[in-house]
Amino acid sequence: MGPQALDWHILKAALPPQYRSPTNVLKYSGETNPGLWLEDYQLACRASGAVSNNFVIRNLPLFLADSAQTWLEHLWPNYVQSWADLKQIFVGNF
Repeated sequence: MGPQALDWHILKAALPPQYRSPTNVLKYSGETNPGLWLEDYQLACRASGAVSNNFVIRNLPLFLADSAQTWLEHLWPNYVQSWADLKQIFVGNF
């Protein structure tokens, strides 16, 4: 499961076999540049074995601080359907 804002194909993204959760990404709290943070987060996930943007999106809630996680949980159902959607919505909000 996961936030209802994420489309079903994102929520069903499989855990990559060699994936290890990044340890060098601070949780996003809204205090840094959202576009740069998303790029760093995506790069860290890729370096940790993620091959699919859908998995990177699915994993995002683990890297959001309280207020940012609440924001994600209150988006409309199926609102985020791609990395481009996420980036536009995330940067537009923060």
